[in-house]
Amino acid sequence: GLCTGVFDNAEVKKLMRTNKERSFDLVMVEWLVTPCTYTFAYHFSAPLVGISPLGILYSGYESVGNPVHPIYFSEALCPALKNPTIWDKIERISYFIWYKWYWYTITLVQDEIARRYLGSSMPYLGDLEKNVSLVFTNVPTSNHFVVPKVPALVELGQMHFQEVKPLPKVRLHFY
Repeated sequence: GLCTGVFDNAEVKKLMRTNKERSFDLVMVEWLVTPCTYTFAYHFSAPLVGISPLGILYSGYESVGNPVHPIYFSEALCPALKNPTIWDKIERISYFIWYKWYWYTITLVQDEIARRYLGSSMPYLGDLEKNVSLVFTNVPTSNHFVVPKVPALVELGQMHFQEVKPLPKVRLHFY
């Protein structure tokens, strides 16, 4: 799977062996489906920052301490609901319950894989996930309704960087 591919990568192995010689100011990892990569922050004793190109899943909200309401919060796999029917609400709550079970299962499996490579003394991945300092997402705020977000969750959607041009010189005349 993805985690074994990461840990079996020759460059990653080399990097992990040099942890005594290198220090990092922070570790930035993908924040959507690979909790095994959170171990890099633990391994290098650096703050963890997540970045997601799509948005985040319910677990991503919870990792930064953001409250989640399954009906009103959109996530990477479920768009926001406008005027949901009772069936929409039942479907979304069912998905939310399934997702909680799924994420718990994925975290257990990836924790086991990470322990094979980094040793059994590392903390549980679910605990490492909660140590994230900041999460950046690429979701335009227009894609969802207004919902509470903690300062550790930063949406960068529709931020376009353009060449900086000097401001025009303007003469002000006061009469």
